[in-house]
Amino acid sequence: MREDLMHQAFPDEGNFGISIRDYFAAKALSTAVKININHYSRELGKEWYWDDDEDAAFAASVAYKLADAMLKERQK
Repeated sequence: MREDLMHQAFPDEGNFGISIRDYFAAKALSTAVKININHYSRELGKEWYWDDDEDAAFAASVAYKLADAMLKERQK
């Protein structure tokens, strides 16, 4: 396999796939949403529901932080 394809998820000939970081973030996104919901539910003292762009940005940020942690752990 070519060296430039080794750091991509699902590469094949003619398709470079997606970055491993993006793949990990996509896999972590549902966990990031749950973290957001649990955080607000505890803070508000009642069940909370997702409803605005700020929550999407927060979940995306958490997903990429989790992905970065996975990449760091992978290097060990």
